[in-house]
Amino acid sequence: MLNPLFDIGRARDTIAAGALVLTPNLRLARKIRDAWDGDCLGRGESTWLAPSIFALDSWLDDCWQQLVDGAWPPALAAAPARPAQQQWLWEQVLAEDDRAGANPRGFAELAQRGWRLAREWQLPLADLAREPHEGARALVRWGLAWEGRLARHGLASGAEQLALVRRGFAEGSLPRLPRILLAGFQSLAPLHEDILKVAAHRLEELAPPAPSRAPRAVACQDPEREIASAARWAMARARRDPAARIGIVVPDLAALRNRVERVFLHHLEPDWCWPDQPYRPPPFNLSAASPLVETPLVTAALDLLALNRQRLAVDQLARVLNSPFWGRAAAEGPARAGALVALLDAGLAEPPTSLLRRVLENALPPRDHDPEASPASRLTRLADSLRQGPRARPFGAWRALFEHQLDALGWPGERPLNSLEYQVREHWATLLDEFATLDNVASTVTLEEALGELQRLATNAPFQAETPDAQIQILGTLEAAGLQFDHLRVLQLDDRHWPESTAPHPLLPVALQRARGMPRASPERELALGRALFDLFGASAGEVVFSHALQDGDIHLQPSALLAGLEYAPDQVEDPFHPWIETIRASARLELVDDRRGPPLAPPPGPLPRASGFLAAQAGCPFNAFAAYRLGAEPLPGPSTGLDALARGNLIHYSLEALWRDLGNQGALAALGDDEWRHRIAAAIDDAFARFLRRSPVPPGELGERHLALERARIAALLDRWLTWELARPAFSVEGLELDSHLDLDGLAIRMRIDRVDRQGSGGLVIIDYKTGASSLSGLASERLLSPQLALYALAATDGLAALGYGQINARTTGFSGLARDGNFLPGARGLAELGLPDTWQDTLNEWRNKLIELKNEICNGDAPLVFHSREAATYGGDFAPLNRWQGWERIARLKASGAVAELTP
Repeated sequence: MLNPLFDIGRARDTIAAGALVLTPNLRLARKIRDAWDGDCLGRGESTWLAPSIFALDSWLDDCWQQLVDGAWPPALAAAPARPAQQQWLWEQVLAEDDRAGANPRGFAELAQRGWRLAREWQLPLADLAREPHEGARALVRWGLAWEGRLARHGLASGAEQLALVRRGFAEGSLPRLPRILLAGFQSLAPLHEDILKVAAHRLEELAPPAPSRAPRAVACQDPEREIASAARWAMARARRDPAARIGIVVPDLAALRNRVERVFLHHLEPDWCWPDQPYRPPPFNLSAASPLVETPLVTAALDLLALNRQRLAVDQLARVLNSPFWGRAAAEGPARAGALVALLDAGLAEPPTSLLRRVLENALPPRDHDPEASPASRLTRLADSLRQGPRARPFGAWRALFEHQLDALGWPGERPLNSLEYQVREHWATLLDEFATLDNVASTVTLEEALGELQRLATNAPFQAETPDAQIQILGTLEAAGLQFDHLRVLQLDDRHWPESTAPHPLLPVALQRARGMPRASPERELALGRALFDLFGASAGEVVFSHALQDGDIHLQPSALLAGLEYAPDQVEDPFHPWIETIRASARLELVDDRRGPPLAPPPGPLPRASGFLAAQAGCPFNAFAAYRLGAEPLPGPSTGLDALARGNLIHYSLEALWRDLGNQGALAALGDDEWRHRIAAAIDDAFARFLRRSPVPPGELGERHLALERARIAALLDRWLTWELARPAFSVEGLELDSHLDLDGLAIRMRIDRVDRQGSGGLVIIDYKTGASSLSGLASERLLSPQLALYALAATDGLAALGYGQINARTTGFSGLARDGNFLPGARGLAELGLPDTWQDTLNEWRNKLIELKNEICNGDAPLVFHSREAATYGGDFAPLNRWQGWERIARLKASGAVAELTP
């Protein structure tokens, strides 16, 4: 049995005398009640009266309910305003004030907090309204307007409720209490103090505990090590004394919650992260709540409801497809994966949600025996249910529709919920109740407003899972105040956290806040509060350790001034898994597997699919080439705004093909007048777009008419510049467009498609490969032939090759960049010798063939070493990093150099 978390001896007599005990939070109230129950059992009592121990807010709510139950007229005049209603009315007030700025929703929370401070600290509103501080005058104007709106809806704010409770005690509608004991409070707002003074004949504060021995200090290298050190420290003490209470205080716990949870789980339950582990409560209690919106179950619900919008970000649609919390996720997994690839292939940053339905329908047709159960059918019913009602509805109607849609989609999934997920679902139901209460302050709202409000409520709703009591308690500063431990460790005792920095409210005069002693207003107040907490924690356990980090990233930290005089102890808590790790390391033999060669590739009887791309990839990085063309590893396409680079390049290719298929030769181009010139370009672009849209998975209307019009204008400008260059060339005719060609490369059949082949007036052939991005000829003269595509085209030419190169068509460059027998043969062409190639085409072609055969032999032999032969291969090969793990090869090289492992031989 665990020791109690409160020393009941300090309050036993007061509680036994019937005093009301008030605490700043529910946790401390529960722990005092538990300690009292344990003390009664320890004294052999079988029954006892329940003590009056409440959190302050709970007691005030109870007082209000007593006034309502007693039919006290002032309490019956208005109902308590729900948090969602208060926020909504604040937003309405600020939206109607031209001076409030363009973001009433973001500003409402700031104004609401400032008004609560003004009311709870009983600031004179008349004086605030005359302040030279513009924010104070605005706050009074907004706050009074907000309270007026509450009154018109028959609602009362929290401050108004407190004022009525005080009045109830003063007028005798609530009976005064003989004695109130305050436990764990560091400060109280004046309004709360007034209520307590009126409510009790005698008001006392629980005396702090006396320290048992001097605390120690520990310095850690960085915050991550400080948390890990605390986890090991707590685990060592838990194993030494199973009944001991161990406290870990983290001042910035709200921000560090996920990191703290991860580190403690890693040390206390190292197998928690394995996928086959069922959910179980962690072996510690963590006081910090997380936003309900961050729980996977609620994230899935909000993502599914967001499908009511016409468009969504592609990553949100991907989350929908990957979520297990709807439909038949296990059975639909492969089809959903295929739908995700099809969705990404569309290349849209914000695809229409109708596209999700179509790709799911293609990936997983409705089952013959149950066609209504397919995910596409579910999404269709969701869209139909939205169209069946009005565009604007009350919040309650939206709630009913949202619940119906989630049921139709199969949320929360077919898998039974674990205890944590069940609690999340219960909180979601409570959130929907809160959402529906907005009908009391609003008429009808649009879908976008309803979804936005639901998202905001989920973001602001804290979720704290109910877990069994644990030996280790991880708490924030104020949650830990008043508790008693056997061992206590307080983190972040650096100068950034102890004392806490000042942060006065920006809508209230700073001088006024300091004069009234308001929270975070003055360094003197924060220092006094920090010192009081420091002293309290120093006496809250038999063993107390204060720790701090020396460095956080590039920031050097100083210990808090409160640590002056404490003895520093070395941080030598041993990791219990460290001996195992060292034993494993000592007994292990590091073995390197030679992965520089895979299985050989036998040339197929027909052409090798994508052979030219395979050769180019092999030239740049053999391992990445093997992964892509032998293993079929392909990165998922990324979304883009509008058309992606591939689509834009294809449109230019299609336009040029249509244009020259119509013109045929340079003479026809030269004969065009200005109007006909523009007409031919426009007609070619129309043809290209028609061809592109026939193949596009996205309907034309969903690509955006304005965007497509801009793309047409861009292509027209590029084609105009390109055709102007074409006029400057010697006379030519177009002999082939998208020309299929074949090449036998030492037994390997290669099929390729050449963008364009021209016949010069002198009889020679010119091969043009259109490039809408960057291009370079240097790869043709490199020792490894890093640009094999043009070389393949040249070898496939049957006769009379005069020049070949890239037709560069982009915003930066328009013209030809290539090779020719004579550098003056074509504008933009360079001579073979100028690039460092043999003087004649035949010798150059022989050299290229030999290098291509070397690449072909590497492919057939399965050669796949992880070597980047060009900067481009390293730059654009990042998608394969999870496979090739090139970052680890530097470490392997160091191990080889140190002799830790033997050098591999082929």
